[in-house]
Amino acid sequence: MANFQFFDAFAGNLGAGNINLDTDNFAAVLSNTAFNPSSAEEIGDITQISAGNGYTTGGVPLTGVSWGQAAPGIWQWDANDFGWTATGGSLTFRYIVVYDADTDKLVGYWDAGTQVTIVNGFQFTVEVGANGIFRIGPGTLS
Repeated sequence: MANFQFFDAFAGNLGAGNINLDTDNFAAVLSNTAFNPSSAEEIGDITQISAGNGYTTGGVPLTGVSWGQAAPGIWQWDANDFGWTATGGSLTFRYIVVYDADTDKLVGYWDAGTQVTIVNGFQFTVEVGANGIFRIGPGTLS
């Protein structure tokens, strides 16, 4: 899977206090429709896949969310692994979008580069690595 990408509005919403990485609730949704990361700001700007077959509109809540210093000058936003299980049919998507479930503001997304299909009875898991979902440090935002 590709690297996590930020929506352009994320930094402004973070700085304005519209998103609190430490205390807000976050969720991830699936989309199969291209969006413009330069103009999309809220979850309503994203076309989610249809509800059903194991997918619920609004996505899955992120658990174990934490914001903290990973090393001197390096801050990390982390969460537990999360995913979806196809039940009663398949799920097809291309984008996994993370948003602030308290404010509906968009954070970022992964683009698989092509459609992914979760076949009935199978699970797709986003494995959050040792560096969390993203890190911010001197001269870096990754």
